[in-house]
Amino acid sequence: MNRKNAWASYTREQTKAVYDFSEDYKKFLDNAKTEREAVDALVNMAEDEGFRELSRLIESGEQLKAGDKVYTVWMNKSIVLFKIGKEPMENGLNILG
Repeated sequence: MNRKNAWASYTREQTKAVYDFSEDYKKFLDNAKTEREAVDALVNMAEDEGFRELSRLIESGEQLKAGDKVYTVWMNKSIVLFKIGKEPMENGLNILG
């Protein structure tokens, strides 16, 4: 079976985008060498994108609505981010991992 190399089909712009993404990822790995450091970095990134901590919303009694972006951290070792959809959860949900 003769497979084509995907790199040969990329435009200059696509190749640059791949390299830029890779450089950003390498910087992330340099700065987040442990799971705790990674979680801290991800919290900062999430908050920069408009995510809010779920426990704070619960404490304040705020109701979630479609479009809200929230996160929660477990023991400073893992983070889960949610974007609240329009449909009820009974209709399903999408999980990215």
